[in-house]
Amino acid sequence: MDRQSPSTSVGQLKAASQELRTLLPKLIDANDSDISPRVARALLLLQKIKSSTRDTFLETEAWRKRVADQKDLVEAHHLKLQNLMYEKDHLLREIKRCRGFPMKEMDKIEFPEGQLPVTGDPDMHAEHLLRLETEKEAREEVQEQQRQLHAKVATLDEAVVEKRAFLESLPAEIAAIEKASEPLQALLSIPVTTMDVTRQHDAKELPSALYTLYCELEAYTQAMGAGSMRLRIAPAQATSSSSTKVSSRGVRERTTPVPEVDERASKRQKTAPLVSRSPSPAVASPAPASAASTSSAVVQSAEAYSVAPKAVELELLPPTGSSASPLSVRFIYLPVLGIVTVETPAYPHLLHNLFAKDAGDVQPNVAASYALVTEDGHEVDMDFPADAPARPYLWAQWICGLAFQRRSEPTRPEPSIRCVLTTLAERYESRVALLALSDCLAARRVEAHASLAAVLPKARKTTLLKWTANVRPTDAFATLHAENSYFRAVLEHDRCRVNVFVEVTPAYPQVPPVVVCESERRANVPTADQLKDMALEVRLASKTWRAPEAKPWLLMHQIMTLMMCLDEVHAKGDKYAFGSKRAEAVLSDDTA
Repeated sequence: MDRQSPSTSVGQLKAASQELRTLLPKLIDANDSDISPRVARALLLLQKIKSSTRDTFLETEAWRKRVADQKDLVEAHHLKLQNLMYEKDHLLREIKRCRGFPMKEMDKIEFPEGQLPVTGDPDMHAEHLLRLETEKEAREEVQEQQRQLHAKVATLDEAVVEKRAFLESLPAEIAAIEKASEPLQALLSIPVTTMDVTRQHDAKELPSALYTLYCELEAYTQAMGAGSMRLRIAPAQATSSSSTKVSSRGVRERTTPVPEVDERASKRQKTAPLVSRSPSPAVASPAPASAASTSSAVVQSAEAYSVAPKAVELELLPPTGSSASPLSVRFIYLPVLGIVTVETPAYPHLLHNLFAKDAGDVQPNVAASYALVTEDGHEVDMDFPADAPARPYLWAQWICGLAFQRRSEPTRPEPSIRCVLTTLAERYESRVALLALSDCLAARRVEAHASLAAVLPKARKTTLLKWTANVRPTDAFATLHAENSYFRAVLEHDRCRVNVFVEVTPAYPQVPPVVVCESERRANVPTADQLKDMALEVRLASKTWRAPEAKPWLLMHQIMTLMMCLDEVHAKGDKYAFGSKRAEAVLSDDTA
């Protein structure tokens, strides 16, 4: 409580004194008519000052007594602390005296009967000795590994210093080479090489991870001459997700003792701080490991999913003759978590499982979970928000130079820039082909690829009545996945209609679409078993349509197969030869 506030005795005394000082000059210069009320007010103020003076004196005595009590308490605690420090010093001296004290009596102890009075099991004793020996060998092995790791770290530190010095001197050497080559360029009538100053300046303002990616993508486009790709630096947009506010774990009160830090490691950290690989140290962001060691003053009350100001955007143009929208791949850096996220605004979920077991639903930087806490004191959830359009794929961290943890599959090769862009272009072309097939089916144009025209003839009587995209068939599939696309086709044969629901994954056509057939409730043909055989026939026949040129037409060929199966069901009844019956015939031929 503030002692100077108007509600306290000191505040009331000051207010009354100030008002009385203001009233006295007016009372001296007042007329006879104004003296009486002002005299009454002055007397009232004097009475108030008198009462406030007594209250102030009593309050002063109370504060003086409180200060004396606190002083006695501090002196008592100080005395206890001195006693504890004295006892600690005494114990340390005793421990030092007892440590290494020789005792000849313990060197050899003689027993009267010549045998040790051991009552335990000798086998258990031998087992304990063996365990101690094994633990000793394990500790020696671990210490040897630790020494080897320290030697490797020292070697890497020396290599980093050398490479850093080389990189710092590289711009001057490049400038000297360009200046020396100007006469030769003029002699050969080659225009002098000039740098895009604005573009280079924007690149230097990128975080270190995005700068690494930008240099790799620019080098790839220049080396491969990729005219269908465009690279640029764009302003980053915050992901529209339920962000979790986090703060540094150092803000919370520490309840556990601080572990001892290796002196060599701490010294190395002070002498050789981690520098960004971006050429501009003033604007470049630190390495991803700094997210785990950021001080509380920097990360306090920051949003975990806040983005860096600028992002790297790669645009892939559609194939020649296609009217599809270009594919814009945007790489965004999250400074607090120290990770890179990727999104494709025009084609959501296109990057889902671009490589096996990489759906982008888990934060790759495990250190952020330990270094940051939410506002309610809990650890940051390692599951990335499901509603965020940009996902932290593992392949994106790898090509950006971020390696947070050991790989779960050491034998699996990590993707390179060329592998990522090739796979991305193939998936984009497959998506464009899928959209083109969907438009053809919506226009009820059913035709096979030229290479399979003889194998897949058109149906005679079955027609495609309707094709609908972006449906949600909750009854046909047990689980609907947000990353998959769902279509509905209506096949008609002599007023008998069959509903076909198709589930297409982002990995189409490498992963064939899943087909579920349903007939109308009142229709007797086809039956439930025949509908299952139609779906089975589509799965069996999909293995024969693996020609590279006909691969994107897989969905069209599946619909044509269903139409031919429906023709056969109405023509032959139960004597049809597809689905499970064809599988049984093939199996019997193989056994024969």
